Parts: sequence; structure tokens; C-alpha cells
Amino acid sequence: GVALGTRRGPAAPPRVPGAMKVKVISVLEDNYMYLVIEESSRHAVAVDAAVPRRLLEIVRKEDVVLKAILTTHHHWDHARGNEELAQLLPGLQVFGADERIGG
Repeated sequence: GVALGTRRGPAAPPRVPGAMKVKVISVLEDNYMYLVIEESSRHAVAVDAAVPRRLLEIVRKEDVVLKAILTTHHHWDHARGNEELAQLLPGLQVFGADERIGG
């Protein structure tokens, strides 16, 4: 039998404060979004959130809270998801080089 209180399988690795993980997310035909996750808080920042549904799918899968978007420039294939995400996630901060990034 199995003793009460014992775990099956490997233990989850400990979370180190400040440790970061970067998920590279392939989108469109030749672009990428990035999800930068602070492991201990489970807070995340997206870079170039061009495809909101795909990004939110990864956010849910990773079980993180999306806090902000960083947009490298205003082209549609980098910034087009900003407005939609800002509406879906009240309090989401959107950062970028100029006002054309939306959000």
C-alpha cells in the first residue's frame, strides 16, 4: 500500500524569487510574441501581443496573471492585440515607443 502523506512522482522544483521564464510564442507567418513570467509571483508581461486569443490561451495554460504589454513598435503585426487585451483585462498596462501602439 501507499502511506498517507506521500507524494507520487517528482516534486515540483522550488520557485526562486526573481527567477524569470520566457515563453516564445510563434504567431502569424513569421512573427513571435513573448511571455515573460516572474516565477515566484506568477506575474507576466507580454511582448508584442499581436494575437490576443493565442496569448490568453498561453496565459491560462501557464497559470499566470498578465500585468502589462511591451510593444516594440506600432506595426499591426506587433501592436494589433493591445486594444482588445486592454478591454478584456482592466488595469492592464500597455507600454511602447509612441501613442500609435494603442491600448
